[in-house]
Amino acid sequence: MEARPLIPLGCLLLVTILASLGSGAGTEIAHGRPATASGSYLSSLPDSAFDGDTATAWNSGNHAPQWIEVDLGADFPITEFDGCADITPNGQVTHIVEGRSSFGTTYVIGSYAGSSVRNQWLSIPCDPSHAVRYVRVTTTSSPSWIAWFELKVYSDQPVPAQDRSWGALKRRYR
Repeated sequence: MEARPLIPLGCLLLVTILASLGSGAGTEIAHGRPATASGSYLSSLPDSAFDGDTATAWNSGNHAPQWIEVDLGADFPITEFDGCADITPNGQVTHIVEGRSSFGTTYVIGSYAGSSVRNQWLSIPCDPSHAVRYVRVTTTSSPSWIAWFELKVYSDQPVPAQDRSWGALKRRYR
């Protein structure tokens, strides 16, 4: 029997995540969803980071640590988190991506530590083994105020069609 080298658990997890991504990260599911944040500078509201427009931005108005969170409306396995940074000056950053299920359980599903420049898209592979409703990125270190032009969350699970019946609308806006 041939001896096989042991693969560290972290590497195995990364290989599993990358294999699950396949040729694409899945469907973008955060566009237009409601967002909250640790703070906002003037009129740069959290929803601006999920509006599909890189000409708008959310700006925390403060240095790290700061966070922004999106409510996906239902639990999804997250395959990737992408963000277009609004960072000045450029430098070393650390971002932690967490997911929280509808039942309140929180998981770290991805992270990034490295250099970042303004208008750079960062792609953070995520662990899709836990379905989550809320996705939060917390920036724990950065040389500038924390701000994002655009954030995208991907899942390989299809998004269900919205129920636009009169009863569903009454429940939503009650």
